[in-house]
Amino acid sequence: MPQHSLLIQECCHEIDVITKLVTETYSKMASEKLFQKGKEGSWSIAENLKHIILVNTSYFPVMDRLLESTEPVRYHWFKKYIAKFVGPWLLKKVSRHRKEKIKTFSIWQPEQLNPAQDIIHIFKEHQELVKMYLMKSSPLLASGCIISSPANNAVSYRLEDAFRILIEHEWRHLQQIHETQSFN
Repeated sequence: MPQHSLLIQECCHEIDVITKLVTETYSKMASEKLFQKGKEGSWSIAENLKHIILVNTSYFPVMDRLLESTEPVRYHWFKKYIAKFVGPWLLKKVSRHRKEKIKTFSIWQPEQLNPAQDIIHIFKEHQELVKMYLMKSSPLLASGCIISSPANNAVSYRLEDAFRILIEHEWRHLQQIHETQSFN
């Protein structure tokens, strides 16, 4: 099995595990609890989930442009060289094991949420969409595609690193929910 196919398979599995964990842990929780701020004013469970959705969704237009392109993408050698280091560096920054908080870009700040929304259902549907994008990306991964961050066009990294970053980012926020919410 090609390396990129294995990466897609692993990422889809991680998404399934995360989705199942979120569903089993929070789907029976009262809406007011989902929208309640955590310790020290940290984001609520719903805000964390919405943030994950915003971050992941911001990559969809990038992926759409690449998937719709009929021309092979050519990269300057320097961009390829830098991208090899930026992705792993970002992966460390969003690691679930990292204790320091990171301030998010404004485009990824969760807006005011409507408590009537079923954020768990929205999250589950979103995760299926992420998996669809992952599966469609096989030819891009095979070509060694490099993308720019949706938050900062000057930051480029390999698409395979972007997928790893998105998964680790989801785990990081689930860890933050666990650390900042009281589940009594």
